[in-house]
Amino acid sequence: MKKTFFVILIIIFLLLVACNNKFTDTHDNYLVSDNNFVDEKTNINDDTFSQVPIAITEVKREFLIYEYTPHNDFDICFSQESSISENTIIYKYQFYDGEIKYGFMDLEFNILTDLISDYPCRFNNGLVKIINGFEEYILDNQFRIIEYNEDKPILYNGIWHKEIYTPDEFIIDGKAVPFYKYNNRIYNTDLNEYLVPYMSLTNPETGESFSSPKWGYTTFYNAYVSSENLQYVIPPIFDYAREFSDGLAVVKKDGKYGYINKNGETVIDYQYYLAEDFYDGIAEVGEATMKGDGSGQIKRALINKSGEMLTDFKFISIGDFYEGYAIASTDRKSKVIISNNGTEMFSAQVPYISNFQNGYAVVMAEPHVTYIVDYWGQRINNDNYTHILGYREDLCAVATENGWNYINRYGEYLSDERYLYAGNFSNGVALVTEMRGGASYLIDLVGNKYLQELNLRNISSFTDEGYALAYSEIVEDERAQRKYYIIRMSVTNKIDK
Repeated sequence: MKKTFFVILIIIFLLLVACNNKFTDTHDNYLVSDNNFVDEKTNINDDTFSQVPIAITEVKREFLIYEYTPHNDFDICFSQESSISENTIIYKYQFYDGEIKYGFMDLEFNILTDLISDYPCRFNNGLVKIINGFEEYILDNQFRIIEYNEDKPILYNGIWHKEIYTPDEFIIDGKAVPFYKYNNRIYNTDLNEYLVPYMSLTNPETGESFSSPKWGYTTFYNAYVSSENLQYVIPPIFDYAREFSDGLAVVKKDGKYGYINKNGETVIDYQYYLAEDFYDGIAEVGEATMKGDGSGQIKRALINKSGEMLTDFKFISIGDFYEGYAIASTDRKSKVIISNNGTEMFSAQVPYISNFQNGYAVVMAEPHVTYIVDYWGQRINNDNYTHILGYREDLCAVATENGWNYINRYGEYLSDERYLYAGNFSNGVALVTEMRGGASYLIDLVGNKYLQELNLRNISSFTDEGYALAYSEIVEDERAQRKYYIIRMSVTNKIDK
């Protein structure tokens, strides 16, 4: 009885091994491998990569393709990251005098609008701004004009260049407030309570003129929507004022900057030569120092919302925070990685360190000598690269003098294959070009090839719905002619029968 029991156990063990081998065999064209990576640095050691389990998932990729060949000076606006915007693409036409006009197509290259805009504006949250000569207006996703009236102003040409769509929500111009810091649209905002800075030339209480303009705060509705007389919530007593950010606003008095809250109370005293807005509880401030030759220099530091110093005044520049880390400079030759609590993680005598993206930054030590570091400044491998695209879907396209390849988050190469070019991964596939012959096609994580017959030259990132815009080039009469494709990729589990 015991002998039979042990035989059964051995058979079960052999079956489990066989099943595991099945899922590591790259049969058919639809096998995709995804690595599960360790996120915490404290868990990483020399044996980590070999210990990380590899999850193999069988999927079937199917492609639906629409093609379009432009003619008569028509063309398509291609962008690596934003070719497709809310199920539309932009086409353009160049007139004999050089003027270019833009219109919209759907994802089957059917024309949706005439040439209606001077700029290739893209949809955002179902709305798009159109500029046509001296006309400016807003279209919804049905291409209907949102009419202007007193209760629904379209444009707000205030000092921060916001664009109004309805009385209770507005778009912030990316040039004024970086997109990564501030939500592009503020929802459910009561504009009768939302405070904005407003300049006054006279004292609202006495009517007397100020010797120089003063700034106070009123509600957005009172300043830009209502026809009622202006009523200040915070009186105009500041030499300069900025919009509230993270609950505090930068204001200036007697040549120095400080911060107030929405009650007009001074929270951080007027003491800085310069002051930036708060984001995520951190702000950059600066003080002026004099050199021995009499010239001035601004040294910068970080503070929290209590006014406590997170760093000393030692930096000549502090970049924006990405993923909780920023790149700062102590001089023109030194770069420092600092965390959002002011900790200096890493410093080096290098001319350039990129912002962090998906946990990693690119360091340029000298021209054509670049490498990748983590938050702690640790190199992920000992290789130097001529080009680095950055991590997408846990893989980074890198180039050496021997060609392009992909590395994972541990510096391991995806394969021994070398390409003439390798693009970023998007939805599990990437565009590569072969070293020999120059053929281009999509590959997946285990190197399966797709769409070889199209010989694509470029492809945008796939949208969440699985769409991408791509093009190939056909040479006719010594002139390259583009052919465009809308590619819809569907991914389903592949079930063996």
